[in-house]
Order: sequence, then structure tokens, then C-alpha cells
Amino acid sequence: IRARRVRTRSVALVGRGDHCDAFLQRFLARRDSVYRIDARFDLNEAAAANTDGIRLFCHTAPFVAYVREQRIDELWLALPLTDEATLLRFLDIFRNDLLNIRFLPDVGKHARFRNDAADVDTAFAVNLVAAPLTDRALAVKAIFDCAFATCALIALSPLFLLIALAVKCSSPGP
Repeated sequence: IRARRVRTRSVALVGRGDHCDAFLQRFLARRDSVYRIDARFDLNEAAAANTDGIRLFCHTAPFVAYVREQRIDELWLALPLTDEATLLRFLDIFRNDLLNIRFLPDVGKHARFRNDAADVDTAFAVNLVAAPLTDRALAVKAIFDCAFATCALIALSPLFLLIALAVKCSSPGP
């Protein structure tokens, strides 16, 4: 990753059960990932202590505050397919935040989901919410915005000059 100069993307993981634990163990076994799990929200109150330096949360408010303060790039929801309430809860909480939200369901028996997948290293993921622009796209957009504004200002400057002269001629004062 360092040789390719790829920026690692920070991730917050929400999950419960064997599926989440198995995913986390497979993920931590990989060392060449562009993702880094910084925080984990475990829906089981009796969750184990931190795993390999990952911050563990069992209450929603501190977890949400941490994700926002640390400007986490992605939220991964490793939940059972039947846990719609938790899925909708986190979608609602982060609906106005610019972070990618991916659902990592346990779909071993459900082949119909295979077509709309995103590869998240060692797991199948369904993109629920994607941030509108990548870092590169944001840089290109900023350059375009500045160039367009400069061109528009230059093109409209004669009109602005005429308006300023009309105001000056029509009204006394500074």
C-alpha cells in the first residue's frame, strides 16, 4: 500500500454475532488492505474487550460522536439479514453524513444478492449509501469551480462596470 501510495480508508464496523466476529478475524488476518477498522460498535452488551487496537463501543451516542469527530470514511454493517431495525437505525443516524455505508450480510445461502456486490477485501458487501465524490474527484471539482468562477467573473466584468457607472451617474454620494 505504501509503495502504491494508496490512502487507507478508515472504517467503523457495526455488528453482532458469529458473522461479524468471523468477518473481523478474516479482515484482521489481511495485512495489505486499503481499509483500516478504527472502531467497532457491538450490539451485544457482553462484547469482548478491544481487538487489535480497535475501539469498542456498546452505546450508540459515543459511537456516533467518535465516527463524526474522527471523520471516519466508511460504516460497515455486518448484521444478519433479519436485523432490519438496526440497519435502518444506522442509516437514519448517518443519513446526512458524507460517508460510505456498506451492508455486509451473511449471504452464504442467498445467491440472488451476488450481482449487486462490492468487494470489501474478504467479504461480500452491498453498497447502501455512497459518498458523492472521492478525494480525487473533490480536487478536480475544486479546480473546475475556481477556473469557472474566474472565467465567469472576467466575462461579466464589462457588465459589472456598466452597472457601477449607471449607479454612480444616477445617485449622488460616495
